[in-house]
Amino acid sequence: MKYILIPIITLLLFSCKAKKELTNETNKSQNEIAEQTDNQETTVNTIGDLSDNSKTSLDWVGSYSGVLPCADCEGIKTTMTLNSDLTFMLTSQYLGKSNEIFTVSGPFEWDSQGRYITLKHEIGDHYNYLVGENILKQLGRNAEMITSELSEYYNLYKIKNPLVGKYWKLVELDGLAIEQTEEMKEPHIRFTSDMQVNGTGGCNSFFATYTSEAKLQLRFGHFGMTEMACHFDNYDQALVDALSLTSNYVIVGEDELRLQVGKRMPHARFKAVYF
Repeated sequence: MKYILIPIITLLLFSCKAKKELTNETNKSQNEIAEQTDNQETTVNTIGDLSDNSKTSLDWVGSYSGVLPCADCEGIKTTMTLNSDLTFMLTSQYLGKSNEIFTVSGPFEWDSQGRYITLKHEIGDHYNYLVGENILKQLGRNAEMITSELSEYYNLYKIKNPLVGKYWKLVELDGLAIEQTEEMKEPHIRFTSDMQVNGTGGCNSFFATYTSEAKLQLRFGHFGMTEMACHFDNYDQALVDALSLTSNYVIVGEDELRLQVGKRMPHARFKAVYF
């Protein structure tokens, strides 16, 4: 009996050990799978958080304006334009001190989390802006929030532009109705939120920049045009000339745009074909 019990006891001990090792390996595998799943979920959540930011979620292109605090003047009248190509233009006027308007422009960049922008131009201490829904909040030199009593005054608000998002069909130029022919493209202009304008007078396409810093003021500049030979009557040059002369505009109702020079009669009229 001694010789029979020893192998049986040894076999039982070996079986228990093997079962324990198998259980440990199973638990280890389950823990590894759970850990991998947690890591995957963490990665997905992190990516989700990073993708939902001002840079990717907001319509930040456009112009913003406001009057910022000033130590030795009534306030700094400020207009900031952010373009889709990551460039900016900033104009400043020191109210009650000077009528001179200072303009700087250049590139800007987003922070790694897409929350605020930094103007790549040394403009005193003020070149970081937190980007919100239709608002830019000026930040400190190290991109910290301004917490003084005047903090609420360091905001620039987005200018709603009634010119953008519409196809403006040219219907009258210098008091004469536009005569559309079969050869002509439809004369029109279109404005973009990054202060660009493009269109055609019937043959060649043109492009330009525009500014509208004060209510109803409108200026065009930096014109360019294709040079296709046109063997039919068109309004290419006449339309560009009319835009070049423009100093202000009026929108009648919601669908008529009139370009003017001062208080004179409009020298160009457009109709909004679609919105």
